Amino acid sequence: MMNSKDESIKYVQSEKIEDFGKAILVAAGMTQGDASITARHLKMATLRGVESHGFGRFLMYSKRVADGGMISPTSVTVVHDGGSVLSLDGHNGVGQVVAENSMKIAIERAKETGICFTTVKNSNHMGALSPYVLLAADSDCIGIAFTNASPRIAPVGGAQAMLGNNPWSIAVPTSTNPVVMDMANSVAALGKVRILQARGELLPEGWARDSEGMPTRDPLAAITGLLEPIAGYKGYVIALMLELLTGAASGGGGSYTVSAVTKSEIPGNVSHSFIAISLDKLGSKKDFLQNVDKLTSDVRNSKLARDSKEILMPGDIEFRNQETRLKEGVPLKPELVKNLVEAAELFSVPIPQWLR
Repeated sequence: MMNSKDESIKYVQSEKIEDFGKAILVAAGMTQGDASITARHLKMATLRGVESHGFGRFLMYSKRVADGGMISPTSVTVVHDGGSVLSLDGHNGVGQVVAENSMKIAIERAKETGICFTTVKNSNHMGALSPYVLLAADSDCIGIAFTNASPRIAPVGGAQAMLGNNPWSIAVPTSTNPVVMDMANSVAALGKVRILQARGELLPEGWARDSEGMPTRDPLAAITGLLEPIAGYKGYVIALMLELLTGAASGGGGSYTVSAVTKSEIPGNVSHSFIAISLDKLGSKKDFLQNVDKLTSDVRNSKLARDSKEILMPGDIEFRNQETRLKEGVPLKPELVKNLVEAAELFSVPIPQWLR
């Protein structure tokens, strides 16, 4: 949960940063439509407190489109239509645009068939996954999303990165805010490692290993080495299964064929998959919501540990962060300011007064 407002840091309304970042993306060569979708996703991540996938990504994405690592305008085409299962091709377009369109296709088809699985190859980094499953939840569907990523995890017993941290996300509608899980299968996402590197801080114990497979707290050694899977063998297995449901299912290839998002001139070759399940086709939407509300209420109201104040549902903290930041604005932390200014100068976009 967010701490109280830090009076030593300037706060700016998210729309201002969104519009500024959109101008940078367009100056780098992205179409207005692609830039609008990308900026909206980065805003949502920032509002929800996921800085590693938020406004700080404007610099990285603008470099990728300028250097030819991803193509705009984005095009998503159907490779195979099997009714409730579709294979898609993102043609190396902007990851957020490819992913949003793929989830929308799944939602639309689920309204007809009850459930739809879409898998897409030749995409790029799609940012935080929760916006896509929330899109499904807002459409009265259960939403599930997963993606592969550049190789960061070694199989248990190995010292070579073969698997991505392969994030996955699930949103289940309730009568209020959906229950939302959004997690990677490494102890920490690489974006969080980069944030600590930018701050000159060491990593917590148990986050990473170096290229020889030995534990490290050095962010640079972690970036060139390995991320630790969650729960040891179990995390490795989950990452592998999600690899099969994305890279193998789409035909795009495993994470060891995916390029790092920082290699701005190389196509990402990322694969995603999405599932939408229509509540109306599942039975009674009213009954479903009542059942979900009862279960979550029972869990929330179960016995507290002695040192605990409350029991949370997945997504609670992020919704609270979003409410707070919509009121107070987004903190302009030094690493965010540095990224925004660098991106603006790189693509000759005037720096606004609020960023000076």
